[in-house]
Amino acid sequence: MSGLPVNGLAVARSLDLSNTGLLIKAGAGKLYGWRLWSVDTDEVYLKFYDKATAGTSADTPIMTVGISGSDILLTGEDGHPDDFFAMHGIKFELGLSARVVTGLADNDNNDPGTNVVSGNFFYS
Repeated sequence: MSGLPVNGLAVARSLDLSNTGLLIKAGAGKLYGWRLWSVDTDEVYLKFYDKATAGTSADTPIMTVGISGSDILLTGEDGHPDDFFAMHGIKFELGLSARVVTGLADNDNNDPGTNVVSGNFFYS
């Protein structure tokens, strides 16, 4: 499988993805995928940042994934969590961070709530 790291992928885990952000990697790397789940049906937005510190509402995300708790993207039609995997990875030059908010706007800072969205990120 061309493109995958020879020694496997690292995993960043969060039981409470929120508006405060999660620093996944402080340096250049690639995001290969994620597995997310939610205990709520409200829509949330997963935002990714190319920076070596946790993203904030003052930063502009390089990628936004809009999902709702009842959407196939997050919970799956059968109630299973969302799985996303990119064979060659998504390149981040400075670092990789993510946060989850309830609004689409880049500067939204509304927290989805404690332990509402949880997940694992696979990166190198």
